[in-house]
Amino acid sequence: MTAVYLAAALLLTWPLATVMHRQIAGDMGDPLFNCWALLWTSGQLLRALGGDWTALSRYWSGNIFYPAPLALAYSEHLTPQMLQALPVLAVTHNVILGYNLVLLGTYVLSGLGMYLLVRELTGRPLAAFLAGLAFAFAPYRLDQYGHIEVLSSQWMPFTLYGMRRFFATGRLRPLAGGASALVAQALSCGYYLAYFPPFVVAYCLYEMGARGRFRDRRTWRAMIVTGGAVLVVVVAFLWPYFTVRRTLSDVGVRHPSEVLEFSADTHGFATVSDHSTLWGSRVRAMPRSENQGFPGFAVLAFLVAAIMAGSAAALQQARRGGVRAERRSQILPVILGTLLIVLVVLLVNVLVTGRVPQRAAFLFSLGRDAGTRTLAWIAGAAAALAAVSAVFRRILRGVPGSSVAFFAWAAVAAAWMSLGPEMHANGRDVGPGVYAVFYRWVPGFDGLRVVSLHFMIVALFLAVLAGLGAAMLMTRWPAAGRIAACLGATSRRAGVCRPTPTSARSCPASCVRRSRSPANGISLRRTRSFVICRRGRSWPNFPSARSDSKFSTCSMRAFTGSRCSTGIPDSSPPGMSNS
Repeated sequence: MTAVYLAAALLLTWPLATVMHRQIAGDMGDPLFNCWALLWTSGQLLRALGGDWTALSRYWSGNIFYPAPLALAYSEHLTPQMLQALPVLAVTHNVILGYNLVLLGTYVLSGLGMYLLVRELTGRPLAAFLAGLAFAFAPYRLDQYGHIEVLSSQWMPFTLYGMRRFFATGRLRPLAGGASALVAQALSCGYYLAYFPPFVVAYCLYEMGARGRFRDRRTWRAMIVTGGAVLVVVVAFLWPYFTVRRTLSDVGVRHPSEVLEFSADTHGFATVSDHSTLWGSRVRAMPRSENQGFPGFAVLAFLVAAIMAGSAAALQQARRGGVRAERRSQILPVILGTLLIVLVVLLVNVLVTGRVPQRAAFLFSLGRDAGTRTLAWIAGAAAALAAVSAVFRRILRGVPGSSVAFFAWAAVAAAWMSLGPEMHANGRDVGPGVYAVFYRWVPGFDGLRVVSLHFMIVALFLAVLAGLGAAMLMTRWPAAGRIAACLGATSRRAGVCRPTPTSARSCPASCVRRSRSPANGISLRRTRSFVICRRGRSWPNFPSARSDSKFSTCSMRAFTGSRCSTGIPDSSPPGMSNS
């Protein structure tokens, strides 16, 4: 399967494979800064491996924002990506090649990890293959082509796979593997460090509950020790960020208006990137930055199949178990069920139009925060119905041995989080969102602005559900299920396209080598290799800046290893330029 996913990745990014040693994938903004981060960190590590252990003390002291300390902590440190590229950088000294290989690896590893997870859940390789394609080539990834930290979501399915194997077998090796994948995911992107671990904890609790291990001391012991080890490693890498935040309290804090700007609208789930050849000009409910969350029609079809089959199986299981409501109490469940259906329809109307009918607003006292209040009504009606209906309780729990219910609720939770602290539907405010609680009370969330990156976690759970749906179809109708899975895999590839694969401005110029100078992390020398450069000169060119600007000049110095008083990370020290 690895070769298949690699071939699909090469096809998606073509012609990157033909120029990956001299042209960088994406634009000439964030990718070049990420190349600088890879160069700086790999330079310190290689010098340490060469015997200069003092180089590790300069790991976080990048040569930007001079003389401010811990300059690397003003943005992503990309340590896992650097470790992936390290062999290439050590042998070829070509950061462009290393960067492009890591980018391609995000597609291949995403598909492989999802394949392993869904195969473990279903035992169906074809369904697992479809799920791998759904996650590796999710439409949301098209607009993140220039953000390698966002594309580096490949460790999520490996984390869940390791946890699943641990609970299924009781062996510690899968648990260690899952924990390692969680560490790699947390260190690959600061957003995923905050957004993904809560779902991992929820999945572990779900597995423990489904397998009746809440009283198993060995399981708790293993989970606590593993969680502690993960926490120690993550905190060690977070410490420079804590130091910067403590020293400069206004650095790394996002204003609520900035968070709202990069939160998703409900119409984002009906918007696809304009890079999609098939749907880019058709599925455009609200095209704007960071709002392309449409998962694809094939994924939605298998998702519906999974939920319908799971609900039917849960209902059938409840009836087989002899669950019956007493005749005298049948009226109340019917009333509550009808009310729940009406409320769900009302919620859909609010999320689609951003408005609520006047009669419904008066009847349910919805007022201004229609979306939040409707959700509260739904929660109350569902709780009341679960209290009086054993059948409904069985449906909520799902089928024993099936994970459809968990992944469906997890996808809903991630989608809800993506709407940010103030939910918007069709551009209209529909009430406060659950993300507001995290922004206010959970440390670190007030420093994250692109809330819509939850789209990637939604894509993760929807891909799992697509695989589960395909497996259910193949179980009930083997031939038809296989045909549907093959068509789904084909349509998934046809629904995406090549993003702008490489920078248009590149020329034979220079390649990176390490300098032995402690002050300069990297330097450039002329070789037969290639990096992005300005015509006739051996340094990067950022088209967004004028060639004579201070930013452009300083970008050149930063890339060549010279000390510089500015840079391009997300944050900057007071009084210094952040272009």
